[in-house]
Amino acid sequence: MTMLALGQMAMELRTPVQVEKLPKPEIVGDMAAAFGPDNYPPAAQRAHEEGLVIADLTVDAQGRVTGCTISQSASASLDEQTCHIVVSTPGLFRAARDRGGRAVASHHTLRIRWQIPEDAPNGTEVAHSGATLSEMIVDVDGHPTECQVHTLPVNFAVTNPPCPSSTEGLQAAVMQRSGATTPPRFRYFAIAERIFGDGPLLSGPIPKDMTVLQRFRVDFTIDATGKAVDCRWTVSVGPVDTEHIPTLCQRDQLFAIEPNMPKSGYDYVQIAYQILPPRP
Repeated sequence: MTMLALGQMAMELRTPVQVEKLPKPEIVGDMAAAFGPDNYPPAAQRAHEEGLVIADLTVDAQGRVTGCTISQSASASLDEQTCHIVVSTPGLFRAARDRGGRAVASHHTLRIRWQIPEDAPNGTEVAHSGATLSEMIVDVDGHPTECQVHTLPVNFAVTNPPCPSSTEGLQAAVMQRSGATTPPRFRYFAIAERIFGDGPLLSGPIPKDMTVLQRFRVDFTIDATGKAVDCRWTVSVGPVDTEHIPTLCQRDQLFAIEPNMPKSGYDYVQIAYQILPPRP
């Protein structure tokens, strides 16, 4: 904080200088298509790499990207693919123009947030381990706030996740488990993991100040066609309505056929809560 204040003070003491606004190129191509799911780097997808890449682009007088320098990295493969796409895809930019209307070379700051698509290009799921961590605060009236979602193992924060429309069932379960006679205000914490092969869980333990409401596991086998079969429930903390929660087998889940594809996996879900004091 001290360094920031000193920096601001130094800026305020400088003599104002008029800075000429540099011309900028215009995006005219379909960036969504250029950075669509089909162009996600396979190496990054296998490693479950996600994140924000920021690149400084040089755009020539013909609107072509002739230079790409990474100023914020997500991973080597994501950085490389970002530059490869903008350099090799024609028609993404219209050249900047100076005050006289002449096309000139310029720079553009590109921000691409890479997030692994839910499905593989052929509509099947890629069999790579991952997890989702969700948190929210539920007020006494059942209204959820402060919703957060992170994906593991990269610990990528999902931007502005929607809160659930109803927490009635969750609130009733917390009341029953805690013995509360009136609806409490509580923190909700859930981890849903899908692990392939004999891999360990990606998340750490449930925080010590929280009470586990549900903990269950569903093991499955992957047959030669990539289909999930032979699903098996194990409930360690419950109750869990296993009759009405569809397993991967019931959903006819298919996984993309890849070299060295795992032959089995398991879903592991933990739901916990912490009673909070009422709002002042």
